[in-house]
Amino acid sequence: MAQKKFNSLEKAVDILDLYDIDRREYSAKEISEKLNIPLSSIYKYLEFLTKRQLLRRKPRTNLYGLGFMIARLGYVMDKDMEILKIARPHLEALCRETGETAFLTMLTGEEALTLDPVEPQRLVKFTIASGRRLPLSTGATSRILLAHKEEAFIEHYLATASFQRLTGKTIVDADALRADLVQIRKQGYALSDSEVDVGARAVSVPLFDQNGRIFAGLSVAGPSERITDQIVEQLIVLLKKRVVIMERELKFALGA
Repeated sequence: MAQKKFNSLEKAVDILDLYDIDRREYSAKEISEKLNIPLSSIYKYLEFLTKRQLLRRKPRTNLYGLGFMIARLGYVMDKDMEILKIARPHLEALCRETGETAFLTMLTGEEALTLDPVEPQRLVKFTIASGRRLPLSTGATSRILLAHKEEAFIEHYLATASFQRLTGKTIVDADALRADLVQIRKQGYALSDSEVDVGARAVSVPLFDQNGRIFAGLSVAGPSERITDQIVEQLIVLLKKRVVIMERELKFALGA
């Protein structure tokens, strides 16, 4: 009985995990097809999730979106996440110093989650939504996280990942990705150009927790024509200086 309840809970979480910034509504049939679960069972899960306000059904369309309980939990998490409190002034400072977009990425499963982007006040800029998720293989802001995970995690990812080509420059080969991860660890930063969004270039550095584990990635991104190789060198220096301060503040905040 306990195992059956656990399996049901796992499937309910799988349903919630479908939602992200790029896809906010699903029909019951779409959920059934994506998770390969019979439609009759999906309706039972949706009924439960809706009753607990984790999802809400929109009467006019019969589509399911995230519910008010998710919003409440998100608010609680936002207030409690020390990294966001610590990072915000540094992201704002980086944005002012560079004139480009600054943001964090954090690991969630086998994806990189974008958090708290700060954009410059200029017409042409790199825009990314908080909550956007990307494969760990794609772009500097994702690979900076993957490169600093344990070797077993990396090898499992390389063996099982379904590489998705987003642009002509996206890495879709396991050997090429492995070599790039080695280079990232060696040089201490990740760099990508038009791998996710054509015409955008990003530089990322790792942020470690008090135990030396990868905690987040700190990134600056902007139009490729502005972020020249010379500018990249300047960004690396600025990012690494910020990370030293942020790691010290994070260590103090967590009581380490």
